[in-house]
Amino acid sequence: MAKQLNNYNIKIVKKILLLILSIISLSIEAQNEAPLDYSQPKNYEIGGIILDGAKNLNDNALISISGLSVGESIEIPGSKITSAIKNLWKQGLFSDVDISIEKIIENTIFLKIKVVEYPRLSKF
Repeated sequence: MAKQLNNYNIKIVKKILLLILSIISLSIEAQNEAPLDYSQPKNYEIGGIILDGAKNLNDNALISISGLSVGESIEIPGSKITSAIKNLWKQGLFSDVDISIEKIIENTIFLKIKVVEYPRLSKF
């Protein structure tokens, strides 16, 4: 009798876990947005800019150097993103510069600037 009760409890736990996993996968799938069509440029307003990877430099200064600003109108794909990457690259501080789309809400775009700083000499 105890063995049957134990098997019954295991089956219930398995079903509950399966249900939870199904709900999680559905909510993750619902968050995926339609891919951006790069063949037809579209204008967006920059709603926010996040800078990632700058450990020794001021985020706001780097965003300013990029030439992008919140509230500005930008065409995706367009020359402003290319110019922003070039502006940051000209500083000679980074081994990699990447600008990606964090999210799009209607006509507002949120960008992420990811940089990889060259190593710094701290002692010699």
